[in-house]
Amino acid sequence: MEQPNDLLNTGLCSGLRVDSVSQVAPNGTMGLVLGLGRADSLVITTAAQLVGGQWGYAYSLALGASCGTGSFSWVADSGSTPRGLTLTSAGLLSGAPTDTGTYAFRTTVTSGTSTARRTFTLRVSEPVLTLQQVLALAFQGPGATTDDQRRYLDVQGNANGTFDLGDVLRWLERTGNVAATPALLRMRKQGLKP
Repeated sequence: MEQPNDLLNTGLCSGLRVDSVSQVAPNGTMGLVLGLGRADSLVITTAAQLVGGQWGYAYSLALGASCGTGSFSWVADSGSTPRGLTLTSAGLLSGAPTDTGTYAFRTTVTSGTSTARRTFTLRVSEPVLTLQQVLALAFQGPGATTDDQRRYLDVQGNANGTFDLGDVLRWLERTGNVAATPALLRMRKQGLKP
């Protein structure tokens, strides 16, 4: 008989170990004696640095955990997720970020009586659109923000839920493709959005 070892204890969930391995007959049946210990050490399996997102683009990521004793319940309890994203109790982080930046927030996951915490970091960057792409969208006329590019242009523009000329003008100005016109400057001075 072999000596007890923790060969199977190298995984995420502790508690299963091989106490002995024996071979009954050459090229025949193998015998295993397994020892079971406590296997309810809740572990968050999602890396702390989350996959990056883009301003105005749809984002969806399921946070993961293992070694619980039933269902998992998630909450962001410190810091904040990027504006426009929400974390469900099932661990789904989703939505469309409404600004750029690097965001750090701590989550707690509970399963039965076990709890685990992790601080996540998510970087939201600005998408890169060409002048040709933006003008092609503009020539299609106003419309619902049903795709990532239109949603981004609306959020960085007048954020009224509709892709329109004001969004295109704001993008052109922000990216240096056109200088601010006197009309835009007057509107800003009056506190209006284009």
